[in-house]
Amino acid sequence: MNREAVRMIGAFSEDQILGKSIWDVVHPDDVEDIRCEIDRIMRTGEASSPLLERRMCTIDGREIVTELIARSIRYRGQKAIISAHLDVTDRKRAEAQLAKAQQLLYDSEKLSALGQLAASVAHEIRNPLTALIGFTKLMPQAAPEDRVRYCEIMESELQSIQSVVGEMLLFGKPQPITHGQLDVRKGLEESIALLHAQANMHGVEIIRQIADASLWTTGDANQIKRVFINVMKNAIEAMQQGGRLFVRAFQHDGQVVVKFTDEGPGMTPEQLERIGSPFYSTKVNGNGLGILICRRILEDHKGSLEIVSKPGKGTTVVIRLPVSTLVSR
Repeated sequence: MNREAVRMIGAFSEDQILGKSIWDVVHPDDVEDIRCEIDRIMRTGEASSPLLERRMCTIDGREIVTELIARSIRYRGQKAIISAHLDVTDRKRAEAQLAKAQQLLYDSEKLSALGQLAASVAHEIRNPLTALIGFTKLMPQAAPEDRVRYCEIMESELQSIQSVVGEMLLFGKPQPITHGQLDVRKGLEESIALLHAQANMHGVEIIRQIADASLWTTGDANQIKRVFINVMKNAIEAMQQGGRLFVRAFQHDGQVVVKFTDEGPGMTPEQLERIGSPFYSTKVNGNGLGILICRRILEDHKGSLEIVSKPGKGTTVVIRLPVSTLVSR
């Protein structure tokens, strides 16, 4: 045992440790692991690998953490073990403090985000509630024809509140995924069919450019269709003067790629940066939660969503999903 080892275990000299067993300084909870490792080294002659991290109890009553490596040798004609230890107690303590600080920062950021979200929800609900309260006060004195109009407005405001609450529930509560083989081509065709009437009303032509190659992924067909429908509805509503919506789907680099490109007004860099923030929307009656929910669904499916847009150049939404390796059709 060299001088550094003597110092590491809290002794002043070698005399303090003469006659002591290694088990006197190994932490009780690590004794069994050390015994097994010693038996393995003695039996195989192989050095410990990778570095082992074990605790030791020093003579002066401290607990330290060491990284060690050991191998078998011949010593005075007998098999023995030699080991080298590095005291990493300070490093482990620093790592623990750093992890604690990072957790505190994460918790703080999460609370801040929660506060911002709560404020946004309150703002979105307060406006229609204010209108409802106002019309409720007007109803007793209102003429019959005005009451009908007031009721229509109140119903619209209630639907706005219901929409916000519904979207928040979807965003806040993870939805169970029914895993299965998912035909992306079929999901796109069904989504396009559902939006056909809305597209016609807005003067939008949906142009399919869907590859004939296998476009299968794994996941929940209804949730992925929800993403497709949400993205296409946004594109259709963005084209107030009509236009074309290109729907492209193909396989590339182990992924199913779906691109939706509209001929709408596009977005500025500032708008693009804010897209995905709760309750930010470029639409008059939008609440901004749709894209958040789409991203959540795609993350659950190990996919992604990217938005590319320039003012006057339209917007392209790119969805990527992993190709299913279980289906070849």
